Amino acid sequence: MRFIDKWTVPITSSNVYSSVKRKGLTGKGEITIYFGQGDESEQRFKDFFNTRPCKDGNGKDTYCFSEEDLFYFPKHHLINYLYSVQFEYNYQIIGQYNDVSYAAWEQKLAGIKSEPNEQITFSPRCVINPTNTQGRRLYLKSLGGRSGSFIKIMRIPLAEITEVTVYKYDTGSENYTFEFVFSLKTDMTLETKEDVSEVDEPVTKELDAGQNLIVFGAPGTGKSHYLNRNFQENSRRVTFHPEYTYYDFIGSYRPIPVYKQDESIKLVDNSGEEFLRGEPMIDYRFTPGPFTLSLADAIKDQNRMYTLVIEELNRANAPAVFGDLFQLLDRDEAGKSTYAVTNIEIANYLKSISGIEKNIHDNEIIIPSNLNIVATMNSADQGVFVLDSAFKRRWNFEYLPINTEESEHRDELVPYKNGLVRWEEFIIKINELLSSEIIGVNEDKHIGPYFIKPTDLIGRAEEEKQSLIASKLLIYLWDDVVRHKRSHFFVRPTTFSNLVNRYREGFEIIKTNFETSLIYEGEEATEYVAENNQEYMEGADASDTQSSPKDIIE
Repeated sequence: MRFIDKWTVPITSSNVYSSVKRKGLTGKGEITIYFGQGDESEQRFKDFFNTRPCKDGNGKDTYCFSEEDLFYFPKHHLINYLYSVQFEYNYQIIGQYNDVSYAAWEQKLAGIKSEPNEQITFSPRCVINPTNTQGRRLYLKSLGGRSGSFIKIMRIPLAEITEVTVYKYDTGSENYTFEFVFSLKTDMTLETKEDVSEVDEPVTKELDAGQNLIVFGAPGTGKSHYLNRNFQENSRRVTFHPEYTYYDFIGSYRPIPVYKQDESIKLVDNSGEEFLRGEPMIDYRFTPGPFTLSLADAIKDQNRMYTLVIEELNRANAPAVFGDLFQLLDRDEAGKSTYAVTNIEIANYLKSISGIEKNIHDNEIIIPSNLNIVATMNSADQGVFVLDSAFKRRWNFEYLPINTEESEHRDELVPYKNGLVRWEEFIIKINELLSSEIIGVNEDKHIGPYFIKPTDLIGRAEEEKQSLIASKLLIYLWDDVVRHKRSHFFVRPTTFSNLVNRYREGFEIIKTNFETSLIYEGEEATEYVAENNQEYMEGADASDTQSSPKDIIE
């Protein structure tokens, strides 16, 4: 393998994820590598990466990479880079950034170390953003999935101190290998794998302040996935529901079977077999709930961050579920409870655990600074409980917008109008119609890309996709979203069963135009004329006996 060329570019502030932007900066940030703009940079990008001009899924100009070329991150360089970033965490940037977390650093390090191969390969995607001043801007992204997470390793907490160098090698037969190496501009990176093993020792680290966080957004935006990605280590998950109570969350005294050992007593079970455990009896013991279990973990090991994840927070009466622990949600700057509360049951349980009994005084408990409580919530769901202002002001809120670009199944084709529509196109057009002035549905009721999961679309037959859209998406739109404005959204809304039947038969059922590829009997056909849909949009009356698109084309 012969070295040909290399290209080094900085990771600029606009390419740093929003949670680690310097406080006060706006914008969500992009998980991309920026290679400049203008004709000169564009020509260098094209030549360096051995690309060819092509169109993306939306018909926009871009560059496609050769499927024979190899793009990868060296595993040991990623580890070296992370140790360099840890130095920055220690000495330069604590307190200056929104979300600088040692727990996140450890999670990234563990993920890389667990990779089985030295070369972590990925499939690149070129993104071209137009500009009116200095020419088109060129970005490189991963296509997503597992390899996409390594592009995200550049979420470093200081702009302009990290750079990426791409080394280009000729492997023969006109194929190339591209090696991506991240490093700090200052000379702090380790050079060999042996150096990594020397540093790979337990270190004393300062933890982030614990937080109360609610992530909210439209259904299908990936709220649970977001929390799982950012709070994966040492986490415990619970789901609230209408019957969930304080005693489920905190713990309660419950019957526990115990057995009296007496050899003189012979017992048999209902099948006649001898029962050897002894004479059954009932005792009552305190059984801890998920909050108490997480509290015990955090108190016992104060050098690690722990997280309690609550799914669907507002599907239960959350203030009642927290009960007297409601007061603990007030935290000081260090992240621990400002005020303690007296709870004898929890205190006695904690005292029974070896190693933490000395931390409990006068039966008072607090939430320590190394325990996060994070939750998901969708305010648009029907039948949920309303959170009062006193409860809400004790939480931080983070809105998760609808983002189709990062969804791994964005290009999956779903059946509609005797044709196929890209999943991304399908939900974008539906959301645009919902946002229109005549319907005016708030964004928290729009459709996120994960409303239907990737596993439900990828590799599925068209009949399966059609059934899933009818039973999950259409019923949600019909019952929950446009219940009082069905005539503005659906074409000829009569009954839901009629709507589903017309969808299965290939009729236009939604008052918007989709970019479809129509296929009949294995042959591509001209798309059904849009004038019919335009008539519906203008309110023209049409009978249920109207010809199908297939009939008209034939």
